[in-house]
Amino acid sequence: MKYVKITVLPLAFFGMVLLNGCSKDKDGPVAPATPVTPAATMGTLTVDVENVVGADPLVLDTRTYTSPAGEPFTVEKFNFYLSNFKLRRADGSEYTVPESYFLIRERPTGPLPGDGKHFVLDSIPVGDYTGLSFLIGVDEARNTAGAQTGALSPDNYMFWTWSQGYIFLQLEGRSPASGETTDHLIAYHIGDFRRPNNLRVVAPPLPGGAVIPIKGGHAPVLNLRADLLRLFVGGKPELSYPVLFGPDWVAVGGSEAGRVANNYSGSADRNVPGTNSMFTVTAVRAN
Repeated sequence: MKYVKITVLPLAFFGMVLLNGCSKDKDGPVAPATPVTPAATMGTLTVDVENVVGADPLVLDTRTYTSPAGEPFTVEKFNFYLSNFKLRRADGSEYTVPESYFLIRERPTGPLPGDGKHFVLDSIPVGDYTGLSFLIGVDEARNTAGAQTGALSPDNYMFWTWSQGYIFLQLEGRSPASGETTDHLIAYHIGDFRRPNNLRVVAPPLPGGAVIPIKGGHAPVLNLRADLLRLFVGGKPELSYPVLFGPDWVAVGGSEAGRVANNYSGSADRNVPGTNSMFTVTAVRAN
């Protein structure tokens, strides 16, 4: 006869097994860690442009203004390019905004939508910026880059020929003082990027020590005012060329256009930014 040996486990062992099982059921599965959202590294800056004539808003066709020389005139067209934007940090370093070409139009024409006086600079590294500069016109490389689209499309009526390039700034209107006695026209088409080079860089100061705060999730706005009267007289006596509508009713490229460019930019050198120009930063809103 065979005997089977039965081992009796202590009661305490079963108690430990039950306790362990209950403990696992109570804790449940381990919850996944909450993902950490990385801080934004890029932001945007919206620029709102306001065109004025001295202290008055620009109204096309119907409103008569007086030039610095005391001559009456009306405005029918006012367009200009702003490009090559740079933002400056407190340590003097600069960030160049890529592909920053914008056509400002008081009366929109051509294929671009909108009213032509608002645009957004994007892909800007976050941080506080203490200044900015930009080019009035289209840089030399893009003047000879062939057919382009968007703001640089020839269909925007701001382009001469493939050899002459873009019109940087365009003002057309009428004045009884004009030397053109048939229709009393005044016309200023500022261009040329070779000899002479009528491109100008301007760096309007920010108001009251303000900074441009670029932050992720925010949309700061910079208000930029453009004074049309500065085409007719400069801010610096040594650069100022008083425009009289009799002899100076037209300037289409060349040295005549260069004198007008000196007036509105406050600089006579393509590479020296003008700080006393037709442009004024009136406000920076952090939003």
